[in-house]
Amino acid sequence: MKRALLVSLLALCSVLCGAQLWSIEGLDGVVASLAFDDTSEFAPGFSDSAFRAIRSGMTAREVTDRLGAPLHRSGDVWFYSRSACDSHFHLRLVRFDHAVVTGTHAEFYVD
Repeated sequence: MKRALLVSLLALCSVLCGAQLWSIEGLDGVVASLAFDDTSEFAPGFSDSAFRAIRSGMTAREVTDRLGAPLHRSGDVWFYSRSACDSHFHLRLVRFDHAVVTGTHAEFYVD
């Protein structure tokens, strides 16, 4: 009995750790996207794998070469996703300072 419980707990931990590592949004993003309707729209040519490759110090040109044009720009922030109906969505953005990447952000945004 104890062994079965231990094996079950280890299996659950493996699944949770795998979700944390696999998802760009982490475990909380996986859970939220399962719990809420997803209304995400992404920029043409966008992919999570290309987004993961964006690093601080890259130029704006390098970002557009990998991700394409953003859906929206607000100052030094480029948005590569949005909600189709002003609701929950997979948020993806890139921050710049003087056309050089300072960071990226990914989350499941709950409205």
